[in-house]
Amino acid sequence: MENKPLNALKRAIKIAGGQQKLAEKLGNISQQTVSGWMKKGVPPHRAVEIEKATDVSRTEIRPDIFLIKD
Repeated sequence: MENKPLNALKRAIKIAGGQQKLAEKLGNISQQTVSGWMKKGVPPHRAVEIEKATDVSRTEIRPDIFLIKD
């Protein structure tokens, strides 16, 4: 089964230029923190920050929190 939030995070990392670059764009976090999100998922407040930094939608990164259901 495809993990769409993980794919969205990977896309954001690629757009940023790597895990370290994404960490730098978000400020005050380490590359290891970004790496940990690959297993544990992205905290909701960081999903918003990632969206601002990379244009990868928060609804793709955390659909369990931000997806509007009909």
